[in-house]
Amino acid sequence: MGCMQVRRKRNSFSKNTKNT
Repeated sequence: MGCMQVRRKRNSFSKNTKNT
C-alpha cells in the first residue's frame, strides 16, 4: 500500500517506499 501513498506524498513517503 506504500506505492499508492508514495504517489500522493512522494516526498513524505520517500523513506517508506524503500522499506516496503
